This record gives sequence, structure tokens and C-alpha cells, in this order.
Amino acid sequence: KQWYQRRVRGSAAVLVVLCDIDGICHVFLNKRNESLRRHPGEVCFPGGMREEVDRSVVDTAVRECEEETGLKRDMVNVAAVLPSLKVYKKTLPLTPVVCTVPPDTLNTYCFNPNPDEVSDIFHIPLSTFLSDSGPDLLSHTVEHVSPSFDLHHFNVSHASRQFDVRGITAHLCVVIAALALGRAPDFPYALPGEYCVMGEAVRERVLQIMGQ
Repeated sequence: KQWYQRRVRGSAAVLVVLCDIDGICHVFLNKRNESLRRHPGEVCFPGGMREEVDRSVVDTAVRECEEETGLKRDMVNVAAVLPSLKVYKKTLPLTPVVCTVPPDTLNTYCFNPNPDEVSDIFHIPLSTFLSDSGPDLLSHTVEHVSPSFDLHHFNVSHASRQFDVRGITAHLCVVIAALALGRAPDFPYALPGEYCVMGEAVRERVLQIMGQ
């Protein structure tokens, strides 16, 4: 009961952690515990609901990342706060907070994932989400919106472990990769409309990069 009382209605945030490893930009992701009530076993960015102690969505994203993975906030350098997204069927806007950590941190840092929330953590090159020549590029049809559309997901591997990056996480990875690396995906990619409504300025910039 006390945990729910600390929540602030109306906002949530995720932390998109980018790290230079041998000159290649990597993105940090985690896999949710299979026993969780919401989205069990799914790959996602660290993040969650805003709480009363948070002064901003940046505080929310950084705090949640520390609680979930053990990454201390003094390691994080916030680079950008993207406009909040409106995700289909979810009443809360979701704000992506993009940050960097020192080079090679994702390989050398002593992470301490919370086993109640996180079953695994991993990182992969951000360019993975713009390439059709790396991991298996798959798609599934989202039928519960009109009109229906195809949404890509990615089977990726890290340290001989396999992960399926899909849904809003996969979509954000494509968008952030396009923005950060300044190039379009190697495969056709249509920004979903009703499924994930993003800020107009970001949408226009991504469409410009993608030549749409």
C-alpha cells in the first residue's frame, strides 16, 4: 500500500542508455522477470512510474534504472529528453530519457540487477535496429488498431543468449537509432500512428531521415 501511495498519477519514463564500446554505439536493455504481472519476460528499457520523490521524468528514469539494474546515477549523463509518447491502450504518457555512460561501461560496470524485476541485462549495437543483415528481422501484424499494420521485432543475441526485442521497445530502438546515427533503416519502416503517437517535431525529423 505504501509503495502505491508514493506513485504520482499520470507519467512514466524509461532510460535509454547509450555507450561507446570500441567505437560502436551500444544500447542497454533488460529482460523482465517471468513472474511479473505486467509484460512478463519481455525485453524493455529500464524505467517505470513516477513517484513523489521524483522532481522530473529524468529523476524517474534514472531512479528506476538504478533500482532495476544497479547502475548508479552518477554514471549517467543525460543527453536528451524526447517528447512523451502516447502508446495504444495505455493511459499514461511514456517519456524516453536518452543518456550516455563512459566508454566501455556496459562491459566493465558491476551491475546488480534486482531479481524481483529483472531476469537478465544485455547490450547490443544500436545500428542493429537499422540493419537487415544482422539478426533475424521479423514482423508481426498488429490487428487491434484500425487500420492494422506490421511492426518489426528483432531476434538478437548477447553472450550466447537470445532475446526478442519487440513492441514499443523495438519501435523506440529504431527511432532512436535513426536519430542518433542519422540514417534510415535498411528495410522499409512505416511509423505507426495510432499505436504510438510521438511528438510532431520528432516524428517529422525521423520521417525526414527516412526519406518519407
